[in-house]
Amino acid sequence: MLTMCHTLTGVPCLMMIDEPTEGLCPQMVQRVASLLKVNANRGIATLPGEQKMAIAMNFAHQVHLMGHGKVVCE
Repeated sequence: MLTMCHTLTGVPCLMMIDEPTEGLCPQMVQRVASLLKVNANRGIATLPGEQKMAIAMNFAHQVHLMGHGKVVCE
């Protein structure tokens, strides 16, 4: 979370994050998802590695589901 906040103090055009909500309490999961949605609306592209599809769908404009190293659904 600290790295994500540090990144957002600049003006990034792309954020690559792995499991941004892993290990967080439910309230923080919602706050992080909300922050990522705000960033998406500001034009900051986000490339997350997220296992929880419901969370990713909150802020994603496009989703690619992978299985065994291949895209299985878009």
